[in-house]
Amino acid sequence: MAFNAQLGNPDRAECAYSFKVVKKLIGQLEVRSSLLSDKSHEIQEHHALLVSLHELDRYLEKLESATVIFNPRGLNPLALSRRDVEGLPEQLLEQLINVPEDDDLESFIVEIINDCGGTLVLDHLLIQLYQRTGEVHQRQSIVSKLYRMTKKEDDLLDR
Repeated sequence: MAFNAQLGNPDRAECAYSFKVVKKLIGQLEVRSSLLSDKSHEIQEHHALLVSLHELDRYLEKLESATVIFNPRGLNPLALSRRDVEGLPEQLLEQLINVPEDDDLESFIVEIINDCGGTLVLDHLLIQLYQRTGEVHQRQSIVSKLYRMTKKEDDLLDR
């Protein structure tokens, strides 16, 4: 099971605490269920909650042994931004395949996507573009720009 740490997932200490809380709740519910008399409605509710807690407990145990995928913020292994190539010698730049062009909008888009770990919804991209440039970009023009950027990437890969 892979678990993406970039998305704000809990650390090991938080997971260990969650395990303890779930196990404690299971124990308390089992005790309370055994004390209920013939109140079938309450027994059914307790049983349903116990089943859910046991499922959660199994899920948390799987998480404990999960492989954590860590994508450092600001680095996208599949695309270069202007920041990545800033200050590099010309000889090295000549060896790179996808050096970012002097297109400010494209550079901002790549940087924003990289800063967000490689994936974000268009609404977030529009907000981030506004925050970085102070300009309101039209949704359709950004969609078209993204399409052209992917076509350009495909052309580079076809070479």
